[in-house]
Amino acid sequence: MKNKKNSPTVNSIPRVALVDLGCAKNTVDSEIILCILLENNFTLSTDINKVELLLINTCGFIDSAKQESINNLKEAVHLKRKNPIMKVVAIGCLAERYKKDLLIEIPELDGIVGLGAYDRILEICKDILNNKSKDKVMCDKNNYRTVTEGTRLLLTGESFAYLRIADGCDNCCSYCAVPLIRGKFRSRNIKDIVDEAKTLIDSGIQEIDIIAQDVTSFGKDKNNALPELIEELLAINSKTWFRLLYAHPAHLKKDVVNLLAKEKQLLGYLDLPIQHINNRILTAMGRGVSKHEIVDLISSLRENVKNIILRTTVICGFPGETDTEFLELLEYVKTARFEHLGAFSYSKEVDTAAYNLPNQIPEQAKENRVNEIMSAQQEITFNWLDSRIEKKEEILLDNYLEKDILIGRSRCEAPDIDGIIVVKGNNLHPGELVLAQIERREDYDLVASI
Repeated sequence: MKNKKNSPTVNSIPRVALVDLGCAKNTVDSEIILCILLENNFTLSTDINKVELLLINTCGFIDSAKQESINNLKEAVHLKRKNPIMKVVAIGCLAERYKKDLLIEIPELDGIVGLGAYDRILEICKDILNNKSKDKVMCDKNNYRTVTEGTRLLLTGESFAYLRIADGCDNCCSYCAVPLIRGKFRSRNIKDIVDEAKTLIDSGIQEIDIIAQDVTSFGKDKNNALPELIEELLAINSKTWFRLLYAHPAHLKKDVVNLLAKEKQLLGYLDLPIQHINNRILTAMGRGVSKHEIVDLISSLRENVKNIILRTTVICGFPGETDTEFLELLEYVKTARFEHLGAFSYSKEVDTAAYNLPNQIPEQAKENRVNEIMSAQQEITFNWLDSRIEKKEEILLDNYLEKDILIGRSRCEAPDIDGIIVVKGNNLHPGELVLAQIERREDYDLVASI
């Protein structure tokens, strides 16, 4: 039977491509979704020009991330005009939070799938491909019964993988839309997490990065705690690296610090966003921690965890931030000497507590403050990187740059957010741990050789 005009057929084995944007939590969602589709008669394509289904996993966290997502969606629908059988579907945080706006701004989208509808993702994708969807918007509001789990098609390569231990957030910082997007904090069961970690390790993964909106809140809803989970993970074997990403300074307890101090496998690296240091701003942000507590915590970490590497983020230009309050933050950044630091302009997010606060800071002033922080931090980071030159470090190789040259990281660098180490040597392969000597620094990266 011939096809009707303007009704192209879909391959019996539809090709799918996925563009993954945003944070590591999004990446885990992408990995689960791809695996579901590939286990159900879809095939993965690296050529997005020739697919029947193009998924864009969007980020809706701050303005720059939202704009990146929108740009990718617009580029996708542009491709669709050249490929009449292509369906373009927005998934993820932007789709969850701004579904109505997306439908108006980009009406060519074939579907908008929020986080709460992920348990129906296979059915939704099939319906979209077969033109059976009754509605373009599929966001099952408040469908946050569990954390999305499942077998994953790893997008991170052969060396490391993310291990999500919880989703959602109850901190409700006044500037942050995450609780509005991902719902209340929900911990996974320890057994499920450990089983997943074993599967990752059995597949050859050397580094597991533990993630959540706030890893230090793990277990508060299930009468267990992060130290218990860490100890069970460390018991799997004696070789795998584990790294903690996003520890809230108000919730980091002494027992976790003790584990960081004594367990070599639990890397002496901590992602600890302080966001600010001025007490009035911290209170207005709803951070639940004071300047004194932050200063004491950083000092305790430096004192108790030998050679600990600290990453943090700070927000510049929170509503009402005075020049004096900003300078207090700047001076603390210079004093604390974080190895890694990211500074961001305050992003005004609808429906958050800070949205209608008076004395909003002009964009240019916020940008100037970010530049001042990053200028000060650059000197700190460069000095620290220079201090590592001529030393030998254990480096995990992530992927090839070219023959006999690979990109890797030491315990001092988390994937995607920190600098890299370019390693030169013969017969090297991704996923290997090697001992290499640091030769020089190139901006925020290092070059080493075997």
